[in-house]
Amino acid sequence: MIKQLVPPLASGIGLVLLVLSFVWPSITDPNAVWTADQAQERADAFAVLHSQSCDCQACQAPASDEAQKQATERMRQSNVAFQAALTRRSRFVATLKWSGIAFVTIGVITLVATQKSTDKPSLDLETGSKS
Repeated sequence: MIKQLVPPLASGIGLVLLVLSFVWPSITDPNAVWTADQAQERADAFAVLHSQSCDCQACQAPASDEAQKQATERMRQSNVAFQAALTRRSRFVATLKWSGIAFVTIGVITLVATQKSTDKPSLDLETGSKS
């Protein structure tokens, strides 16, 4: 009984996960991982870094080394947060996709294994012939 339920159940769950992995980016809000406040903070960090490292006549006097280091560190932290936000969504979609593939594979393997076990000819002990 359980052997008959595993292949369609595993395959069904796998197919649902695969479909969900393709639909998920369309049905979720992309702003949920990178907010407008974070975008503004990143833009501010870039502007400060640019003004600190600017070497042109229109800018004020060159910034101190400490101010330059602080601006660079702020931009580095902003870059780390931005990369984390970019990979967070894709990591979840990849998890859905590979889980779906694993479930479909398990379903197919168990289906083939159960079919092969039922296709084996049985040996009739009384006559010695295969049926």
